[in-house]
Amino acid sequence: MSHFLEVEHLKMYFGGVKAVDDLSFYVDEHELLGIIGPNGSGKTTVFNGVTGIYKPTGGKVIFDGKDITGQSLRNMVYLGISRTFQNLRIFKAMTVLDNIMIGDTKNNHSNLFNAVFHTPRYRKYEEEARQNALEILEMTGLTEYRNKYVGSLPYGMQKRIEFARAVVVNPKLLLLDEPAAGLNSKEAEELMELIIEVKNRKGFTIIMIDHNMKIMMSSAERIVAMETGQLLAEGTPSEIQNDPDVIKAYLGEG
Repeated sequence: MSHFLEVEHLKMYFGGVKAVDDLSFYVDEHELLGIIGPNGSGKTTVFNGVTGIYKPTGGKVIFDGKDITGQSLRNMVYLGISRTFQNLRIFKAMTVLDNIMIGDTKNNHSNLFNAVFHTPRYRKYEEEARQNALEILEMTGLTEYRNKYVGSLPYGMQKRIEFARAVVVNPKLLLLDEPAAGLNSKEAEELMELIIEVKNRKGFTIIMIDHNMKIMMSSAERIVAMETGQLLAEGTPSEIQNDPDVIKAYLGEG
């Protein structure tokens, strides 16, 4: 049986550092998979290898039956993969609506000439992008903030905006890198509820990294635990919580 995403023997080496070393895991369609591990275990490097930020040293990434190993991040969007980053990559001097619209690169078929001269083709794209963005703003509870400058909004709201911008391209697979980082427990829970609501509504498949074990264990259907770039354990949240190797990696020898 083939899986929606299969990462096979992924290696990400940087000089003598084996950031990811022979890691294999899979994700099934519509699943929410969590990836956990101590700092420096290679979690974000896995995301960077899967999405083409870095070219893998070895191994394969198979998505929806296609070998996408080493393809660029821009190509990933067209293949149906979107992601967020640990550090916010939104434009704080632009409005919320403009941030969401600018993220809609998948549907932008105009060129520089069309943009400069505002041709009918460009105006058609702009209106489509606006309507798509407004739909996503409504879905993520951001409609009332659409004309606010992002930099004037609280950090928790900015995290929600980044999630909305990743969603606007209507991906098949969404990779979320620490969406709850910097949020208090109430904000983290509210954002996670939103993520699951949008996932179910749109039919996304999600891979999520986060250090907030409470939301990971309550939200993920299956979890991959990493240590020093390798697979430590894999299973349901309950299995992972009771795995002696995972407990040792997080708590030490005791």
